[in-house]
Amino acid sequence: MTDTKDLAATIAEFERRLPGWWWSVGSCSVSRDASCGPDRNGPDADLLKHRDFDEGFHHDGNGETADSLRIVMEHALRRKADVMAATEAFHDH
Repeated sequence: MTDTKDLAATIAEFERRLPGWWWSVGSCSVSRDASCGPDRNGPDADLLKHRDFDEGFHHDGNGETADSLRIVMEHALRRKADVMAATEAFHDH
């Protein structure tokens, strides 16, 4: 059974840390899945020129649904930080 309090808390954290991003979760008999990406009308829309952001971030896991959402959120945040650092380094030269 889905821990709805944990899932609600994870959604709130996701929306706070990645505002303007879409997310989705799913559950079936074999996995707990999550996906996310920047919304085309959101503050990070410029990231969509990078293929991995355009394709979104996905995880099919067998833990809790909230865990899958946390995994894609962390992956997206790390990748966003990498792109921003590379962009800043480019502009510093």
